[in-house]
Amino acid sequence: MRGFGGRLQIVMDGGQVNTAAKAVADAHPNGIAPRAGPDYLDKLDRLTESVISEEERNRFVALVEDLDSADAGELIELNPVAKEGVLKKTDYPPGIFDFGEL
Repeated sequence: MRGFGGRLQIVMDGGQVNTAAKAVADAHPNGIAPRAGPDYLDKLDRLTESVISEEERNRFVALVEDLDSADAGELIELNPVAKEGVLKKTDYPPGIFDFGEL
């Protein structure tokens, strides 16, 4: 299991060096505050409650929970669709994830 820890080093103007490191993220199973599935769903709900509908949230979660059996066509559907008016239109050209109408 990978941990995705990190190391931070700050050099002060006076030359003092402050360093801190973690082998794994706090939410990692071996971290100080491991998270499980329900914790991630709670976080998803907190972060998206004003951005996606409950129906879209449920569709997204169902697809993620069945990801092992998803085919290529379903993988395109992994991006949750925001509520109308949440995202602003821009004049930027299409990006690599702009599939257009499928």
